[in-house]
Amino acid sequence: AFSELPSITEKIDTSQLKVLTTSGELAHLPWAVSSKIDPVLGAQIRMALTTLGEDEKGRAALARAQLSNILQVKDSNYDEHRLLVWEVLGEDYCVDVCNQTSARATTSATERPLVIGVFPRRPQKATINMFTPFSSFIATALNRDVKLKVPKDFTEFWKGVVDKEYDLVHFNQYQYVKSHSLYGYEVILMNEEQGENTLTPALWVRKDKNIGTVENLKGRTIMFGGGKMAMMAYIAPKFLLKQAGLEKDNYIEKVAINPLAGCRAMYLGQAEACGAGTIM
Repeated sequence: AFSELPSITEKIDTSQLKVLTTSGELAHLPWAVSSKIDPVLGAQIRMALTTLGEDEKGRAALARAQLSNILQVKDSNYDEHRLLVWEVLGEDYCVDVCNQTSARATTSATERPLVIGVFPRRPQKATINMFTPFSSFIATALNRDVKLKVPKDFTEFWKGVVDKEYDLVHFNQYQYVKSHSLYGYEVILMNEEQGENTLTPALWVRKDKNIGTVENLKGRTIMFGGGKMAMMAYIAPKFLLKQAGLEKDNYIEKVAINPLAGCRAMYLGQAEACGAGTIM
């Protein structure tokens, strides 16, 4: 849970926080393959990653990436995210079923390295450290060169998605549904972290602020972590506010670099609430 993660408790005394409200559970962070990858290679990648826990090096790679497991998933598991994006941002990434027309590759392109793109979940160096053993395991399992690319920020990462620099991509749910609709990426796997294969969006407040309902946040400052592309720390919390009748002009919006920074800022008194998952 939120309060059990060392990366959180080192910076926030979570005993001083409470969940004001939550929504339903959402599918965890996805992994998708580019439309330039042929289905055979995609199946090989899926097989390699779903068997990580059966190998000592694989278990070590999972641990370094702070994962419990990698699970198979299908695109329809992200339909709820599409609805949230539509409700909050007004962006329609196939809220209703749509046909994908992106042509898929007919070759596995064995003459070049397989490129894995990972969004900046942590600072760049920390993210690279998390996923280097992961990419090494894939290289061994597939018997091919693998190149790990971790851009320094979301803008650079998204440019790589649009340009299809990555063969296998790890990103958040908003980035997946947008890339699936516009560029033909297909989800094949999702994370299991801290033993959980779902995420629950929440609004957090300090216990000593006497904020008992979402409506009490009217006119107050709310921290969102990661900006528009952050599903758990921006889009979903904004939906929770909207459900309670609070539109964007009913509160003061501030944006932090990530959910931890946003909730720490709230903890330090720079806002009255923060948006983040119950597991970060």
